[in-house]
Amino acid sequence: MNGSKILGVIFIGIGLGAIARLDRGTLLTCNRGGLGNCQHVTLTGLESKTQQIPLARLQGAKVDVKQVPKSSDRLKRSDPMYRVVLLTPEGEIPFTRYYTGDRAAKEVLAQKINIFLENSSAESLNVEQRDRARIYLLGGLFIGIGATILGIRN
Repeated sequence: MNGSKILGVIFIGIGLGAIARLDRGTLLTCNRGGLGNCQHVTLTGLESKTQQIPLARLQGAKVDVKQVPKSSDRLKRSDPMYRVVLLTPEGEIPFTRYYTGDRAAKEVLAQKINIFLENSSAESLNVEQRDRARIYLLGGLFIGIGATILGIRN
């Protein structure tokens, strides 16, 4: 295998690795049947973490705001970043471990959770936040570069 083929395979490997390792998301599933329970699942790369929350302990959801300084800004301005937190008597449970800039999407997500909690006739709730677009774009870029390198040399 010559050097350019090795380079192409490396780029494809980096792209596939980025997709597999960096894919992340969070799911919240609540059911009123039986004891009433919510399952909060956090997906990070190849791992998942599940937390059980009794429905009676879930009081609501809100959007948490964090000011993140711009690293290249000499005036030390900051941008707001957002995430949803679940409210319980024990404190706040972050819906995701990370903040993003899409406030509107976070408001909609918190509203869906709150509407379910306020509407006792709703049997179940399934909400999720997946951040695949940027990961797939990055991974696809590396895969495309690798495939191009392999295609040029064949």
